Amino acid sequence: MHESKWKIGRTGRSWDGDEALERYNLLPESTKIELHKGKFFQNDDERLTVVAMLLENLGIDKILTLFDSDVLLEALIIHQAGEEKFNEILNALEESKKKDYA
Repeated sequence: MHESKWKIGRTGRSWDGDEALERYNLLPESTKIELHKGKFFQNDDERLTVVAMLLENLGIDKILTLFDSDVLLEALIIHQAGEEKFNEILNALEESKKKDYA
């Protein structure tokens, strides 16, 4: 696999200029995928379908190495418990740290 620095965050992003071309050039020669406004395909439904297909081919264990573990954990907690609960957890951790240093 080409070792590229992926910037996978909690929300999607478009690529600009050189980065768009760099990402596009990572595709295998035989692949014919359009690049539309800095993103592959026309819309999120098409993108999700392709991602799901690739995840099904690869399995979750393989792709976990692409993610920053803190970002992934944050997204999973928020997905399961909600943003409010996540913030409560962060606040409790901060309070705990303050008590440890007091």
